[in-house]
Amino acid sequence: ICFSAMAVYAHLYFAFFIVAQWIVARLYDRKVMPPAMTAAFRWIGAITFPAFLFAATTGVGPLRWVQRPGISDVYGYYDHMAGNGGPWLVAACFIAIVLAMQPVIRTVTSRDSCWATWRFQLLLSWMFLPMALVLLLSLARPLFVPRYLIACQAAFLVLVAAGVCRISRTWAQVAVVALLAILSLRG
Repeated sequence: ICFSAMAVYAHLYFAFFIVAQWIVARLYDRKVMPPAMTAAFRWIGAITFPAFLFAATTGVGPLRWVQRPGISDVYGYYDHMAGNGGPWLVAACFIAIVLAMQPVIRTVTSRDSCWATWRFQLLLSWMFLPMALVLLLSLARPLFVPRYLIACQAAFLVLVAAGVCRISRTWAQVAVVALLAILSLRG
């Protein structure tokens, strides 16, 4: 509760990450989820309400320079997350993410999923939802600034690493890591 609230006060865009956490918490099995989880999200909302009230009353004037995002901006965002290595590195990273998702691909959208699936749901929502929410809001008021969403990179890289770990042969893992490193040199 404390760290989530402090993150929102440090930068208002962290609210998008809390929304992603809330959505994934709602996906987890209610019989296993501690009842205090709902209370925790209420506390975060109550503590951060003044920040949102301030933003609502003063407006987002400092973000007037932000342009409406396009497809190239979304690609650029993932290119930055992958290490600025270009389309080959972005493609290699997404292939690794698909590899990581293989054991849970059928259950990743289920509501009452097991712990292994829920971990991937959390990482996927952490990686995609904040950006998707910002893009959605950008339809009304441009807010998409990729560097403000840098916290998504951790989930992106964990999923890439999980994909590399899914490769059964050690020599193949080393080869993939070497390929990713070589593709990263451009960045």
